[in-house]
Amino acid sequence: MAAQELSELRDPELSPTDSLEEGNQGVRSSSIDIWEDTDCLTLLQQGTLPDAVGVEEGKMIRKRASHYCWKEQKLCFKNLLVPRPEERTSLVRQMHEDLGHFGEQRTLAEI
Repeated sequence: MAAQELSELRDPELSPTDSLEEGNQGVRSSSIDIWEDTDCLTLLQQGTLPDAVGVEEGKMIRKRASHYCWKEQKLCFKNLLVPRPEERTSLVRQMHEDLGHFGEQRTLAEI
């Protein structure tokens, strides 16, 4: 699979062109993978934000977290499992093989 297609699996709410947003703690990228957004993961897992997070940044984190939930040690986006970045390539490859080697578009549609 092409790198571009795998990047589309990242965060369905965000595009690669999302801008950087200015928060109290400096510049925060809203286009990073959800698994790399430690503040958002902390909120989802523990129900609280880290103490160092400012008010405006906290609003952005809460907004992003509102689309996700943490269930049984798994991250879900609107009740769909969000695989870790290191698992995605093998998942795409497995789906491609399991579906009978259909093309890229069909494989991504099935995922």
